[in-house]
Amino acid sequence: MQSSEVEQELVRLLDRLALASHDAAPDESGRDADTPRREYPEVRATVAQRFPSFGLYRSGGTDLDEESLVGDAIDDLSDILIDLSEVAWLWNNVGELEARWQFHFGFVRHWGSHLRSLQWYLHEAVRADEADGPTGPP
Repeated sequence: MQSSEVEQELVRLLDRLALASHDAAPDESGRDADTPRREYPEVRATVAQRFPSFGLYRSGGTDLDEESLVGDAIDDLSDILIDLSEVAWLWNNVGELEARWQFHFGFVRHWGSHLRSLQWYLHEAVRADEADGPTGPP
């Protein structure tokens, strides 16, 4: 995968998002609020169009006996976008406390694992590009 400027910017944004997760935990629990949820097929189609080189990758867990799993970079980014759109909606329509709670809860329970998997995928892709390019090993 030859990384484009858009993909390199995505790497930077994912890093910033991961760092933000450390400061997002609310001081007190927010309440559950119904949020409009973006449709997965629509978001996935947009991501696939924007990042056509994204694909499947070898993934894994922490159990050494676990077989290799298959990750999907388009699915990872789609899930992150859907979950963060709920956070943005809460921020704009309900309040900061609820948005911070949703951001933290979503990171811990769902989109955080997608973020970390996608970061690994992009790191490996960029590393492979650099090794194949003129700045690679002699």
